[in-house]
Amino acid sequence: MLRNSNLKQARQTNQSYVRTLSEAAAIVEHVPANRPENRMLLLYMRDRLLAQQATYQRALSSAPEQVRPLIQSTLGQIQKTLDRINSQLAADKSLLVPSAVPYGVIS
Repeated sequence: MLRNSNLKQARQTNQSYVRTLSEAAAIVEHVPANRPENRMLLLYMRDRLLAQQATYQRALSSAPEQVRPLIQSTLGQIQKTLDRINSQLAADKSLLVPSAVPYGVIS
């Protein structure tokens, strides 16, 4: 009984997290990285997703067989969202800092 309860709770938690991931992906699609505050938001989202990805990867190794497909599915969703964030960040070159002039070189 307790095992079924834990499995049900794991599924509900996972569904909630997948909904949050879907919302994050939608935000990424509509937030251009050409403004510093948007870029910071995308970087923050990426950092949080990387932390969650590490947590899910650790959980996968010790998860019961019934829960592993849920975890693997969520890891796939996390990776898709990370890929979107990374492509959004890479697409905008306007915030790149020009390379520094080597010390002692005067034009």
